[in-house]
Amino acid sequence: MSVIVIPVLLVLSVSRWLQAHRDSPVVSRVMSVVRLAVVGLVAAAALGLATVDSFGEIGFNVRFVVSMFVFVVVFALSFFKRVSPIWLIVGAGVVGLIVY
Repeated sequence: MSVIVIPVLLVLSVSRWLQAHRDSPVVSRVMSVVRLAVVGLVAAAALGLATVDSFGEIGFNVRFVVSMFVFVVVFALSFFKRVSPIWLIVGAGVVGLIVY
């Protein structure tokens, strides 16, 4: 129970503080740095998952082609159409279940 309660209370208190100070230029700069750090962490996780086990050997095989197709479609939908990431994850999971 204490594993969940303490982080939730911390997040709630920090979010209240951020709401109260959201117009501050210092808070805006800090949040832009945090945003860059999150992008870097997500990119590092994505590169760590880009292995032969995930995509198959490079070349013309079904696993690699389907993986690249799913990647391109998910990227296009998220970048150009602003589709919710939840739907993109569910859709990619369904395609993975069907193909593999």
